[in-house]
Amino acid sequence: MNYPPKKKNKNPLLPDDKQIDERNLINLKDSANLSFEDRVSIYWKENKNFLIGCILVLFLIIVGYQGMRIIKEQKEAALQDDYAEADANDTLAEFVRTHSNKVLGGFAALKTADQAYTDKDFETALKFYEIA
Repeated sequence: MNYPPKKKNKNPLLPDDKQIDERNLINLKDSANLSFEDRVSIYWKENKNFLIGCILVLFLIIVGYQGMRIIKEQKEAALQDDYAEADANDTLAEFVRTHSNKVLGGFAALKTADQAYTDKDFETALKFYEIA
């Protein structure tokens, strides 16, 4: 348990060996008779600010982490939608130029290179194979 600080109030009228300890401490016999609820209540009174602070910090960490995951998933979904739109409109080459540093951009470059190779456009195929 956290006991109060060991600062005793000194009475200047009393000698040092006769000082009275006015701290509110619980004796061993009294603490053995305390119920669980009383112990929890005492612990809460002594550590309320620390416990609330820990809960708030954990809450902020969880909210921040989950928020970052949601933002990342939304960006990935938007990139996949852009890929699907580019694939449907036959504009994968433009998609590759804008997203060449992403994995999906590499797949688009590979698909574009394969299509150029099938069409016997070897120069374009080589360029997109290098990007992929």
